Amino acid sequence: MNKKDRRTNPSDRNQARANTGQRKRRRRHGRYIIHYTLLILLVLGVGLALSMTVFFQIKSIQVEGDSPYTQEELVAASGIQLQDNLWRVQQAEVEQNIKAQFPYISQVEIRRVLPDKLVLQVTSETPALALQGESSYTLLNADGKILEKNTYQVPDGAWRVVGLNDEGKQPGETLDGEDQAEKLNMLRLLQEAVAQTGFTGIELVDLSDRLNLCFYYGDRFLVQLGSESNLVNKLRLLQEVLENNVQEGEVGILDASINKRVSIIPYAQEQMAELMPYLNGPTAPEESQPQGEENPEEETSPSQEEPGGEESSSESESASTPDNETSKGSSDSSSQQSTESGEGAASQAA
Repeated sequence: MNKKDRRTNPSDRNQARANTGQRKRRRRHGRYIIHYTLLILLVLGVGLALSMTVFFQIKSIQVEGDSPYTQEELVAASGIQLQDNLWRVQQAEVEQNIKAQFPYISQVEIRRVLPDKLVLQVTSETPALALQGESSYTLLNADGKILEKNTYQVPDGAWRVVGLNDEGKQPGETLDGEDQAEKLNMLRLLQEAVAQTGFTGIELVDLSDRLNLCFYYGDRFLVQLGSESNLVNKLRLLQEVLENNVQEGEVGILDASINKRVSIIPYAQEQMAELMPYLNGPTAPEESQPQGEENPEEETSPSQEEPGGEESSSESESASTPDNETSKGSSDSSSQQSTESGEGAASQAA
């Protein structure tokens, strides 16, 4: 091969130079991308660090929503402090802190308002049940969560109930156990049936018997529903019976435990207190007279401070003795007569 043949074609050399230049430009472009990426990441990191330390510090906290607690109480319970970072506040932690101290709060949502404001949106529970005890009520929501204990007021819309057990439970805790869950489900089904039928007049629901759901219809009837099946039909039939088959002033038992039938069992008015023992709920104790206050009528009269006071007192006591004996004798005889009359009445009843 001669030298002429070994010479490179000029077009090939130009193409080679162009390819080399493109490779160099690609390498430079790749380096620029890496540099720019690192620079952006650095700027973002610095900005993030500043935003978590210097910027977005909380300067005001606002509480929104209906709540029985004050804004100061809720903010203090949340654990959030002014000057805390706006983005470091965790909703789950704040909600847990507030609900642990305030049973009426059911939900807490956090809303950030840039650059320095935090809003706590709270949702409160509504008492659905008033569990009646011997001396007070325990308020619960529909799921059996205890909202308040030892109260004497039944909120509007809450049902008075007996037959649940809140012993050992504190506000914020929920009634547990299979029996409690079944009774709460019975109550929920009854509430749904009432809403569907528009039945009114339920004064108190008795859940004591798991197999016989009962309620008081005002102060006139003990209504027995049996199991929780077909509650809608049972309530509709009860409405018809109350409108068409019950006489005015009649009291007693309405037995709707058998499907498609309501039996009326009349009672005497005097027997209703025994038939409906939970009708009159607990009331707040009367305030006693503050200690230390003296009754002005009990002040010692001037005549009792005279020297002859003791003799006159003893004389009056001796003079009153025969009367006391007489009254005692009369009371004994009257009690004997009442006992005898009671025995006679019992024998007549027998």
